Amino acid sequence: MEKKARESLIERRALLADAERAEMQAVDNHRRAWEQALNGEITPAEWREDWKPQLEKAKQDTLRRVGILTEAVEVAAGEVEAISALAESAAVNALAAVKSEIAGEIRSAEGVEGLRAALGLLFERVEIVRTPIDSPPLTGDGGRDC
Repeated sequence: MEKKARESLIERRALLADAERAEMQAVDNHRRAWEQALNGEITPAEWREDWKPQLEKAKQDTLRRVGILTEAVEVAAGEVEAISALAESAAVNALAAVKSEIAGEIRSAEGVEGLRAALGLLFERVEIVRTPIDSPPLTGDGGRDC
């Protein structure tokens, strides 16, 4: 996936560079012809006749450039989504490993003192609070507001 995305990006950069060169050439040609018209070397009618197709080509080059940039953004967005999914998967796997480790430590603890010792190894602070069965569940920090 990474190699394919890199190749696609390299290809789009080359297309973009070609489109930018064509666009700059069209702008430069347009400027020269405008100067010729201002200096009287060509008539305004000749300028319009000569430049109508070239202006259309410049417009198409610009649209092509915008299309290439749009495709590059879409490819990058797809890569970001893929990387995000990989990161999420790695985080879920890491949390599952921690959960498994905690469960293993607690299972191997013998008696209440062993359980306390196992929890003490895993957590900085453990507070056990006994509540009546019919009381509402505790929230936040031991029933106090967070």
